[in-house]
Amino acid sequence: MRIITLVCFCLTSIISFSSAEESLLIDYTYEGGHGVDFGKTTRGPIKVGEINDTRDVASPEIIVSGEDGYISNKPLSEVIRSAIIQGLESGDAKLVEEGQNFTLSGDIISSEAQVISGENGDSIRLTIRTNLELRDANRTVWSTVIFGRGTALVSEGFGGALGRALDRTVNDFIGDTYFQIEVL
Repeated sequence: MRIITLVCFCLTSIISFSSAEESLLIDYTYEGGHGVDFGKTTRGPIKVGEINDTRDVASPEIIVSGEDGYISNKPLSEVIRSAIIQGLESGDAKLVEEGQNFTLSGDIISSEAQVISGENGDSIRLTIRTNLELRDANRTVWSTVIFGRGTALVSEGFGGALGRALDRTVNDFIGDTYFQIEVL
């Protein structure tokens, strides 16, 4: 009898956990103007490798877990990788799948959201921490942790905070002076 009760409790908890997370359709497009021209580089093309999700989450589609969590239509690692590619392409970077001089890869370390009160009303603040690493053959030439933080009014929804967090991830990554020194 205890086993059946425990199984029912676990199933109820799983159902409650799943239903507590709001679904979000992600269709992000980088439209920023970072002002970096990768088209003139003589250092060679870049391969954007895997962005791994090292967070302790039940599913890679979870952006933020918990009672006020959000789950997307695709893994967060794909969303971040796509944003990075779009940022590089907007600066005319030559991206390749093989024959590269550089390989950019990374790990999503964490993601968290909180509601903060302000003069204009409550806002959602989302922070995504991503460790990025640039390798030249077998040697790491650049590595950093990007804090992609985006804030949007609750009335704009979580998608607004996510879009701003992705924009900041791209802008901080592309704007990193040491990254530019290595690839330009």
